[in-house]
Amino acid sequence: MKRFIPFVAVLLMMAACNNPSEETLALKVSVEEIICPDTGGDYEIEVTAVNNWTATVKDTWLKLTPTSGSAGTTTVKLKISANKESEKTKGTITFDDGENTAYVMVYRAAKAPAQLSVVSETEINAPRDGGEYTIQVESNIRWSASSNVSWAKVDKGVCQNNDNVTITVSAATTPEETTAIITVKPYGEGK
Repeated sequence: MKRFIPFVAVLLMMAACNNPSEETLALKVSVEEIICPDTGGDYEIEVTAVNNWTATVKDTWLKLTPTSGSAGTTTVKLKISANKESEKTKGTITFDDGENTAYVMVYRAAKAPAQLSVVSETEINAPRDGGEYTIQVESNIRWSASSNVSWAKVDKGVCQNNDNVTITVSAATTPEETTAIITVKPYGEGK
């Protein structure tokens, strides 16, 4: 008995082997979504294209370099500026080669509320001969530290984010107990 393989089935299998896969797209990007903090940041996007391409963006808080390229793989640098608003933002980068389009969605978090706190001891009892003391401050804004007396000096005036302040207390010149107030506040407040 002879075996018979239908000719139609062989043609269908051959046709299936010749279909291009999705991996051979004419224009593709390495990332389709970028989520960044309110401080912004720098990112890279790999653009792989068969043809020359251009990139467009309507949002001024997104900066691309370069904004066009030729066939092959190109690294596009994306700079996202800090968000100064209390609302999150969304932007779109469009890559186009005249026949194909690829998109990258960019989401930027809303500006974080100002935070400023002294996390170390808030009261220092210095001996009569003085000394050096450090206070630790946690913040996400610019802040300043100052003293209300000349015998307790702070080593810094304006700081950014988390930092330490050293207080140098001079030796006492009188027998009475004295008090100094070290003020930590957002920079520019109370001017």
